[in-house]
Amino acid sequence: MAILKNVVQVNNGNTGWTKTNVLNALEQTFTNLGFHGGSQVNGVVCCTLPPGSSSPHYAGGNINSAWRFCGGGTTAGAASYFEPRNYRYFTTTSGSSYVFQQIMLSVNVNYNNADAFALSEYVGVNTGDAVVFDCASTINISGGGTLVNGTTYYVIVINNTAFKLATTYENAIAGTAIDITTSSPNISQVTFTVGSPLVNPNFTIKQSDTIKFSLNTPGHPLFLQDTAGAYNSARLLNSTNFSTSLGYRDMPVNLGSSSGEISWDTKGWQQGNYYYVCQHHSTMTGTITVLPNTYTQMDQGLNGFNLFPHWDYTVPASGLRSSLQLRVFRFPRNYTHDKAISGVEVLSVNTSGWSNEESFTIPGDQIGSTTPAGDLTFGVNNATTPSIAVTNLGAGVNFYQKFTNQSKAILKVINDPSKTYGTTYYGFSFNPNNSYELMLSSGSSWEHFNYNPNSSTDSANGRFGGLYGLDISLNNNGVFSYNTSVGREHSFASSSTPTAYPLKIITYRAQAPQDTNFAIIQFVQTINASDVPYFTFFLHKGSNYGAGIWDLNHVWQGGYNQIYPSSGAGEGITLVVHAPSRYNSREDPNNLSSVKRECLYGYFRDATDTDQSRAMMTIKNNLFTDNTLIDNYYSNEAPANILPYYRNSQYDKGTYTNSSSNPANYNDFVSSSSVSSNVNFYKPLKGIPLNSMFAPCPYYLPDDFVTIPFVVSPGATLVRVGDTVTVSSSEVYEVVTASYTTNQTTYDGISQNTSKGIAFCARTT
Repeated sequence: MAILKNVVQVNNGNTGWTKTNVLNALEQTFTNLGFHGGSQVNGVVCCTLPPGSSSPHYAGGNINSAWRFCGGGTTAGAASYFEPRNYRYFTTTSGSSYVFQQIMLSVNVNYNNADAFALSEYVGVNTGDAVVFDCASTINISGGGTLVNGTTYYVIVINNTAFKLATTYENAIAGTAIDITTSSPNISQVTFTVGSPLVNPNFTIKQSDTIKFSLNTPGHPLFLQDTAGAYNSARLLNSTNFSTSLGYRDMPVNLGSSSGEISWDTKGWQQGNYYYVCQHHSTMTGTITVLPNTYTQMDQGLNGFNLFPHWDYTVPASGLRSSLQLRVFRFPRNYTHDKAISGVEVLSVNTSGWSNEESFTIPGDQIGSTTPAGDLTFGVNNATTPSIAVTNLGAGVNFYQKFTNQSKAILKVINDPSKTYGTTYYGFSFNPNNSYELMLSSGSSWEHFNYNPNSSTDSANGRFGGLYGLDISLNNNGVFSYNTSVGREHSFASSSTPTAYPLKIITYRAQAPQDTNFAIIQFVQTINASDVPYFTFFLHKGSNYGAGIWDLNHVWQGGYNQIYPSSGAGEGITLVVHAPSRYNSREDPNNLSSVKRECLYGYFRDATDTDQSRAMMTIKNNLFTDNTLIDNYYSNEAPANILPYYRNSQYDKGTYTNSSSNPANYNDFVSSSSVSSNVNFYKPLKGIPLNSMFAPCPYYLPDDFVTIPFVVSPGATLVRVGDTVTVSSSEVYEVVTASYTTNQTTYDGISQNTSKGIAFCARTT
């Protein structure tokens, strides 16, 4: 069955076209092919913008001091500022459980405040808390009595390191303290027992608080880690797993002890859930929840991960707009604008129905401040008001995301919706410095959250997602930009006054029973009444590409093929397979410049050549030639050797250190992520191709796409795009592109009587 041909005119076939016109035509081309995947969603909230700025939270470098000019600023934010407390627990065991009893230690009485106990540390108690008194010394009180050991009293907090006692809870709340008459008693220590013993409890503290465990737990060494479950040496809070270079952060002291004291100062550790665990018994565990506190001291974070104190709030749905979850960050005390808002991040994955600069208010008491003084109001962006930016996520007839101010777009291609990596996001960007070159890039996911689609800065628009060394290269951080150091330029029009000639995009698509996902896409420019082909390519769409070699549950396919007349000696049609990045090689698992989870990496393994990311094969004219060029050497990127497919999960991995991004942990955990072992491929090569760069070959062109060598007269015969080649009345082909030489002397022996070459064609009849 013949191919389906379609033509989309750029700018309605007129000259004077722009890159936006080309982008629109390309969008229509993919619409005609049915390549736009997904569902159309409009009004998707993608980022917040600080007052007077167009820099989104992430692309703005995590923090932006302009946020301090909006509601919930420094003064109103004081409610989030809590000086550190110490929580001390005497720790024992009972069967297969830990038992914790909170205690406080006092070293003096009548210290700068009559009737008050001076504390050795700011402890975690509040007015009204019940404590049990114990002291070897006698402390007299008004009325002739004494404080009695073993008696429950109630705390009246005076300041950070002093409190008084009351006889009842009601007296404590009313501030009616016990009158101590002993003047400066000679005591070495007073112990106060707080509350009742707790069995495998969960603890809640704030950043910069210190939690201490005085241990008597023989046979049950206690550790702290950042993941739930049984003891895990790879997740312990120690200097092996976490960097000591981050400012203000200390490691827990004496982890793994069963006697003495374990102490953990949470200053410099991010909020969230941590866990105490017994090394030998998985049931002896509990959660330590660390709440946000601007009194803490924090570094900004690593590679886009903001570690500042934060609060989450969900703006409720209203009318046609969906709910919206935001995360509000505040500066910690080691920054100039401590307590002030430092950024607002979008958390909601699925939003719709919103508009740019829509108005709403976040109550201050939900984000570490007070209401109404610390309320945060969004609206039309100005010097004191932040705003939101929205985007449309396309499908069907639209690009997934389109950036007309930069002439670039993201195409969402669904290869197999049932697979983990069954979707690929292709980026099309145009050279900002001319009107005739474009570049393709790709990724396994696309991140538009917390990026501004209206920005004129590439790094602010969005990025390809995934893990470094597996899905994105550390060289470009997944940024979608026109970057010649990581991508290939392709000319889609004449380099000489390109907009002076009409431009169109022609597609040749296979029909069933052949692979209907296959389509040649070609830019053609009409110059002096002749159609001249330029960038001709096809995407690796669908599940037929690589069938039987890889599984899209474990790898993703982001390459594309280019087809063009060869420029070397003799006539030939060159087929080039391009990997997503020029840094696709590098076998070293510690090197994060590679993209090891992309399917073509199995062909492009090279420990030394960082530029080997394409393979070229030329089909030569063999009708009348001396075949002097039968190898395919070209800049070490098209070796004459066949490239066998090889995968090994032992080496196809990325190792993340403290200097590289690791989204698997909210601090800076050192870890390694590998391509699945199900991808491993080191099989005997059968059915060895004699003239193919790849073995096994991942794809064969549908039968309706062919190469045809020719020798024709007269010698001045020109072969153009759209010319037909008739094999029989029922077998007619159209030329897509051709490589030929005019005025040749061939079989007939007549000087310059023939034009000879080879054409890449699509069957039309």
